[in-house]
Amino acid sequence: FPVTIRCVANSNTKVDVTTNAPSQVASWNFFTKLKKNDYLELKWSANTSSMKILAASGGGGIPAIPSVIVTMNQVS
Repeated sequence: FPVTIRCVANSNTKVDVTTNAPSQVASWNFFTKLKKNDYLELKWSANTSSMKILAASGGGGIPAIPSVIVTMNQVS
């Protein structure tokens, strides 16, 4: 992932999605130092136009599914 345009070393990942298991949940934790006015970018790509980062509505007591969850913590 880039931080203020610069790519963070070793932050790229790959998930293979097969047709017999089309739903995947991917989760990674990264810690990186940020400076004032830095910003992060989350990017993805796929080799097919049918790939989605899905958000789905909830209902009947089941919560909605967000498309992306980002957790950021300040470590002093």
